Amino acid sequence: MKAEYINPFIDSVSEVFKSMLNCEVHVGKVEIAEPGGNDCSQYIIGMIGMSGTVRGLISMKLPEKTAIAAVGK
Repeated sequence: MKAEYINPFIDSVSEVFKSMLNCEVHVGKVEIAEPGGNDCSQYIIGMIGMSGTVRGLISMKLPEKTAIAAVGK
């Protein structure tokens, strides 16, 4: 996946968290996930599907405590 496709999502999520939740986003390592990799049992994962010229799936992994706090706001 090219940075020009991913960076707008990162910017948008950062802006939403800043404006709606009054909190700063700290972006971790951006990587292509391998099937069956990374134990995600302690995380809540949100996914955004893309179709058209660019097709794929972008996911955002939040620690469970962070996801619950965000939903609570």
